[in-house]
Amino acid sequence: MTRFLYSEIDKASTWDVRLNLGNNCDIVRELNFWLENIDSFNGTKKFRDITLPKDILGYSDASSFAAGGYIVHSTINFAQEWCHKTWTNEEREKSSTWREMRACWFALHVASYSKFLKGKQVKWFSDNKNFVSIIEKGSKKLDLQTIALDIYQLQVIFDIKLEVEWIPREENQLADYISKIHDYDDWEVSDDFFYFMDGLFGPFTVDRFASLSTRKTSRYNSKFWDPYCEAVDAFTQNWSSENNWLVPPIYLISRCIRHLKGCKGKVTLIAPEWKSSSFWPDLVEFGGVFKSGVLDVLRFPRSNCNIFKSGLHTSVFGTSKLHSAILAIRLDFS
Repeated sequence: MTRFLYSEIDKASTWDVRLNLGNNCDIVRELNFWLENIDSFNGTKKFRDITLPKDILGYSDASSFAAGGYIVHSTINFAQEWCHKTWTNEEREKSSTWREMRACWFALHVASYSKFLKGKQVKWFSDNKNFVSIIEKGSKKLDLQTIALDIYQLQVIFDIKLEVEWIPREENQLADYISKIHDYDDWEVSDDFFYFMDGLFGPFTVDRFASLSTRKTSRYNSKFWDPYCEAVDAFTQNWSSENNWLVPPIYLISRCIRHLKGCKGKVTLIAPEWKSSSFWPDLVEFGGVFKSGVLDVLRFPRSNCNIFKSGLHTSVFGTSKLHSAILAIRLDFS
């Protein structure tokens, strides 16, 4: 992790020449890395023992719009946890190698902070040969070297013994599949709209359908594994004794209502005013009156641009394709 430092040393005409390193931010970053982490290397082996059996096997891949990965315990031959991340506009413009490396860092980060990898021997597989080379030798390209340093820092922080290996694409099919999941139901409301609703019906205690990047409360459930969510499947949780915030996929609204009744809980549900939808009869009687359990309904016209989070790419919400109003429905079956 001294590629930029040695590159500058190679430019020197003699060993005695003075080098001004303070203006080179890449070198300063490398020096700071060693300043912050050198103590963690005291008493540790310089080289990993590649003959030791691996505790964890990891796989990652990247598509043009998302990253995917999973880990497998070596003694249990099936995927333990999946992780998925949709690229931002800026990340989509990066090179394929950058996305492959970022996908590995993301999966390692999720697994590390979930305490799965601490002190473990880990073997990581990728179908990108450049990725393997950069992890082992570094890169002259700043953005790639930065991710390599980030991955190395995870190893230091969590005492991970990491070995990387290239595999053919056909042996990385599950990670490839995860990276190509297009989450068309990944929509969210704006922070301002949430704060407004929190002032009316809050404070909300759990965001039941969220991710690390879209969560509105500190406690949340997620579709995919990440180190901070309380559960991956919201329907495995008891919604009673909580003030739940729900912005679910449309096809799950009916199931949400049934689960809420079973738990005898209370929620604020955000849903489109789609009267022909299958979930509508779960909320409204045949005569147009809301059913018992519906305490309050706020209607927001589609022209209200403050409801949705900007930057939605896979959903009709927040775009000109949405032609209906949005409802904030207060439900209480406690």
